Amino acid sequence: MVAFSAFCSATSSKILIYFLLICYHMGDLVFDWYTFAVLLRDNKFSGVSISKSQESMIRILFGLSCVTGTIFSFAMIVAYIYYIKHHWHCMNNASFALTSHYSNGNVWFSPDIRGDKKCHRKYVNLELGISALELFLKDIIQSGILFWAYDVSQSSATINPDSMSIVFSVFSIAAHLKLCLCFLTKLCGWGAGEDGATIMKASLCIIGFGEKQRQEQGLSNVALSINDLPCTVLVLAYGIDHFLNERKVILSEEDIPGAKIPRETVEQCSVVQLKRWLLCRGAKTTGNKKALVTRVEDYIKHGLDIKYLRDPDGGLHLLRKKVVLGVLEQEEPQLAQSFPKEGYKADLKGLPNISFGTVWRFMIEGVESKKQLSTAKPLVKGFNFFKSGHVLYIGYLHESGKHYIKSQVLPSMKKDKVYTCFLVIASIGRVLNAHCKCPAGIDGRCNHVASTLFALEQHFKERQKTSSVAEDSCTSKPCKWIIPRKRKGLVTPISEISFVKHDYAKEKKAKKPKLNPAAKTCASDLKNWPGERLQNFYEALKEYQIESKKAVGWMHILPQKLNNQEEPLFSPIKYHPISAEELKLRFEKVKRNINFEEEKIKKIEEQTRCQSNTNLWHRHRHPRITATKCYRIAVQRETTSPTKIIQDVLDYKEPFQSKSMQEGLEMEDNIIAAYKSLKQEEGVAGIIVQKCGFFISKHHGFLGASPDGLVHDPSAEDTEGLLELKYVQMEKQESLEEALVRKGICKNCKDGVTLNVRHKYYFQTQQAMFVIERKWTDFVVMGTGCTTTFCERIHFSQEHWDTTFPKLESFFNYWIVPELAYPCVKYGLPKLNAT
Repeated sequence: MVAFSAFCSATSSKILIYFLLICYHMGDLVFDWYTFAVLLRDNKFSGVSISKSQESMIRILFGLSCVTGTIFSFAMIVAYIYYIKHHWHCMNNASFALTSHYSNGNVWFSPDIRGDKKCHRKYVNLELGISALELFLKDIIQSGILFWAYDVSQSSATINPDSMSIVFSVFSIAAHLKLCLCFLTKLCGWGAGEDGATIMKASLCIIGFGEKQRQEQGLSNVALSINDLPCTVLVLAYGIDHFLNERKVILSEEDIPGAKIPRETVEQCSVVQLKRWLLCRGAKTTGNKKALVTRVEDYIKHGLDIKYLRDPDGGLHLLRKKVVLGVLEQEEPQLAQSFPKEGYKADLKGLPNISFGTVWRFMIEGVESKKQLSTAKPLVKGFNFFKSGHVLYIGYLHESGKHYIKSQVLPSMKKDKVYTCFLVIASIGRVLNAHCKCPAGIDGRCNHVASTLFALEQHFKERQKTSSVAEDSCTSKPCKWIIPRKRKGLVTPISEISFVKHDYAKEKKAKKPKLNPAAKTCASDLKNWPGERLQNFYEALKEYQIESKKAVGWMHILPQKLNNQEEPLFSPIKYHPISAEELKLRFEKVKRNINFEEEKIKKIEEQTRCQSNTNLWHRHRHPRITATKCYRIAVQRETTSPTKIIQDVLDYKEPFQSKSMQEGLEMEDNIIAAYKSLKQEEGVAGIIVQKCGFFISKHHGFLGASPDGLVHDPSAEDTEGLLELKYVQMEKQESLEEALVRKGICKNCKDGVTLNVRHKYYFQTQQAMFVIERKWTDFVVMGTGCTTTFCERIHFSQEHWDTTFPKLESFFNYWIVPELAYPCVKYGLPKLNAT
């Protein structure tokens, strides 16, 4: 807040200064042409006769000086207007958090701390050029003419100078005043260190010239007061500007780590945090937590937390802020014109990975390849520079296929300047070249370049650590110590196993087992039952088990009829680790095997009717994105980890079935009956509802759906549709429509309550209609303790599906296919993707 207020005050003062300079140039322009009009009107200078040739020469010279002065004055006014626009833009776009950078499209402005001449270099060059031309083509000519005319009038006049002579002298003084100010402050005032000397020179010239006029010319007090007014205003303006440019850099709590209370109250802070806070004020840090809390509260109560704020790290944070504000002298190397110097940003996203090997190859091996003297000293000192916090800023720019890095590094001794380093990095992560202005940076392998590379290496280490932690915490991963080994031992009968205690010093011979296999005397083993008889016996026991609700041991012994004896999507992995080429082949095989022929799709649908809990139903759902998972994938953000979605799609976790879900399954027949009754009340006869199984898309085999039924409506334009049933929990004294709106399933519209297009049920119905190729779905809902039924016909939306389908396809190809080909998430390993 303090820095923001200081910046606004400085900007407002500079706008006022430039406005005064514009007024000064306009007044100077009027005075010049007024003097020229006087010369045209009279044939003499204050009673001094001159010849016609002299008069013509004076008029020509003075006229040319006035014309050039007019052009130059207008040019200066235009330059000052651009200055005012620049500072006005900076002040209007300032913010509390970022008072040092302001954006206007692709152009970045600095806070203009060093002075007006640093804000826009082309206007500075224009101003200096105009000042030099105006000095030689106008001011010197006018001053010579006016002083010549005044000296002649003084030597020939017998009385005191008249008013016209006083006007001439005032113009002469103003001309010399402008000479001092324009020439010295603009031509010599390149740096912040020279501004003070320039203003002192201008002030001495003004005072000395005024005293000379007072002694030699004897001008009246009125003329001197007219002369002193612009002198005083302009010198004070330049003095204020110089003071604002050289203002002291003040640190705030945001600039120093630990200088701000990190918790809501002081008591919630730890001892380490309290000691750091007191250290930033130069206060005593001894004592227990109670004493530290009391000390911090006293500092805050008496306002000492801001008054005594200081940099406890040896001035490092003060230097960082000076670099950001641009008040430190920057030593930049001489670069080629093709090398970019602007456009760098602090975001390092897109930069190739930098490791210690990258640093070593550039700093050590790169020197040896050039047959030069190599040493590890810059490597060691560069790492110490980085650890000591000498790297103040790192910017990144990607241009023309190359990666450019710009950094600002403090020197080892002098703290009043910073070295700017430029690095070029190839897309493979190899450092191509580096530049630094320090004496040891001719070859680009100095301490400052090394510290920049170590800072980049640390950035990639922290980013890799953050990304690995952000994916899954250790508590959310399955236990790795209970995962069975992948290689199974050879299964042998216990009678053939030899139990031997091994001893390194003694060799023992293997003993043969003493167990003799018994003779087969059981009658059941001697009989061979046909498979059909065994299956009938199994079905009879199954019916008995359902009726009696008692477990029968024979159910686990008798062979069962299996429906899932089909070829899997892929064969097991034979060799580990798997190569990238084999992975790609497995990816293609998964995509190829997941698409079925139309006859097989019909067969799967028939086999899975009314069998939503069978192995066959789960096996065909496992590798596909079903309609119930459509919403979660379609609304997933790019920053969200896909691990949990992969687990849900591939059914890695046991599906949870609550009591209300079980009630919904049990109520399906009642809801269908209520749906038929509702259609009959609406005058629709001949409604047929048929149970169905699991459908697979004919053209996109990774999509599947299992609606609650197929509907035949003879009154509709498209007679064939789908049925989706839902059973919701309602509160007491609540209607079904109110419950649907409260749960977000539906929303109120002009035509009544309709299904919310942003709800997961809408996404579910749209995918089901796309997979089964139907045009409409009757969405039917009943509630607990309610006799009414909600029914709405949902039509297929091609516009909605055009935005949803690409997301499903991209997620399947990018995450599901790699997981099917090489399971990683299943065993708690880092997930693979298609890249």
